[in-house]
Amino acid sequence: MRRHILAHGHHSFTVYRLAVLVVISGLPGTGKSTVGAAVARRSRAVWLSVDEVEDALLGVGLPSDWTTGVAAYEAVGAAAAENLRLGHVVIVDAVNDSEPARDTWRRAAEAASEPLVFVLLTPPPEREHRLRLQGRTRYLSHQSEPTWEQVQARVETYERWRDPPLSIDSGQPLDVVVDEVAAIVATQTVSHHFDSGEPRDDPRMSKTRKKESVSFTVYADGSGTPSGGPAGIGFVVLSDGLPFSEESIPLADANHQQAELLAATRALDSLPEGQDIVLYSDSRYVVKGFTKVDGAGEYLPKWRERGWRTGSGPLANLPLWHGLIAAVERHRRVRFKWIRGHVVKCPTCSHNGADRITNTEDGYEVASCGDEWHDHAEGNKRADRLAGEATRAARLASESSRS
Repeated sequence: MRRHILAHGHHSFTVYRLAVLVVISGLPGTGKSTVGAAVARRSRAVWLSVDEVEDALLGVGLPSDWTTGVAAYEAVGAAAAENLRLGHVVIVDAVNDSEPARDTWRRAAEAASEPLVFVLLTPPPEREHRLRLQGRTRYLSHQSEPTWEQVQARVETYERWRDPPLSIDSGQPLDVVVDEVAAIVATQTVSHHFDSGEPRDDPRMSKTRKKESVSFTVYADGSGTPSGGPAGIGFVVLSDGLPFSEESIPLADANHQQAELLAATRALDSLPEGQDIVLYSDSRYVVKGFTKVDGAGEYLPKWRERGWRTGSGPLANLPLWHGLIAAVERHRRVRFKWIRGHVVKCPTCSHNGADRITNTEDGYEVASCGDEWHDHAEGNKRADRLAGEATRAARLASESSRS
């Protein structure tokens, strides 16, 4: 685990780069190696390819049979475990067509006490799949590229997954597939500790906290750019109107939409399951997935019916949407509400505080104009500040790693 201690004003950030094993699986010709190398380059991760190791073993005289294939899996598994112990993100690409093969990675992750994520690249349409196989050049000296018939034979013997992987359509443009896998890595690779001088209570670390349903109000915000790069998320949680927890989480690589999705997901995942939650976000992108904003929204049921496609094509950031849906389903009820972001004055009464203060004959009187902005401005602004601080920490960590 690599750790960066960064100072910012009177606060300090501890940015943890968490080790994780991401195993990209699928049939030959689905782009595992290309995607794995691209994501590793972007995430500065360790990339290990089973085919490369098997080719080296064949080069020193091992037989061209299943025993050498098993040896390659075990060798890569051992290297993966050791790099996980060193605190690295490890990306492996392998066909993984059987449960014994997949157990290799389960053992490696367990040996290092680090998380494991399986990603399955599903095949493109037949014509494109054939063309990919015909045009492959991988510079392997002792293995021939499989034919279409051999790949189809592997389809027949490809075992069902014991634990369903995260599936991504490899028929999408390469940059889209790389972005989706990189987003999965981003959700795992950077955690946080934000210290303002007082210890913060993390509900996930408390074994004494009760699981009964209580009322939580969440303000979640993500900070990033459309093109991606260092980003951050922040969220504030109130329990029955009282402060409960808040977090500031740097992200190694995410765009602004991915950061908003991750902010909502991490906030919901931070709470004991089975709760009644109202989540405020200034992201129309997130909120309109679940409810209507200005007469438009509630898009998730439509996307699901269309096979997770929008009117313009495949739904972007699909693994992150699945992650947010899973976080929602952990709870009894989650209501999403949109709130105006980056607004310093009430849009109704133009006051710049959470309440209007008027001078009356009896002294100062606090009143509200009735706009919901007054009730939630401070929570939203706090989440926005936490996300901004996390982004600055992520940028400093990125600059530090390059120097």
